[in-house]
Amino acid sequence: METPKKRQIMRYNDSEISLIKNTFADEDILKELRKQFLQMPSTLKLAPDSLKVLRKTLLPEIEGDAPVHQIVDLWLTLNIKERTPEDALLVIKARKMLMDYFKQEFSILEGKKARKIKFSKLTDIVDDADEMVINITARNEIVSHLEQQLAQLQVLAVQDTQKLVDEMLKNSAK
Repeated sequence: METPKKRQIMRYNDSEISLIKNTFADEDILKELRKQFLQMPSTLKLAPDSLKVLRKTLLPEIEGDAPVHQIVDLWLTLNIKERTPEDALLVIKARKMLMDYFKQEFSILEGKKARKIKFSKLTDIVDDADEMVINITARNEIVSHLEQQLAQLQVLAVQDTQKLVDEMLKNSAK
């Protein structure tokens, strides 16, 4: 008799959770990741499979085969409902810069290209008010997003995954 296929209810599959537990449980690794992504001196070297999971965490993409209620991308979390079109455009441009920034940093980790967006320059005062708002907003979102996702990795790395799954199943039944 064939064993029934295990139902995946989290964004990460079992092998990704295992990799997270084995790679990202050490807070020093998370601090090195922070340094790397904030363009500070870092000695970080990650295996390709770790980079793949990290990319899934920091630059999520909508996946058709993801479990229900587990799809996300960085556009989905953008709140522009209460904004004027002019204000929304600045926020949209800042989010695009955040996404370009993380794509750039992954390319650098993979040894593919040089930096165009310099984190330290995002706080430089410029004459164009819109550009200044976009830069500061992007900078703050980069830090906030990075910290939130590193915290998520830390929780997944140290928490009993079965308890998380049980909690998710309990909440989905409501």
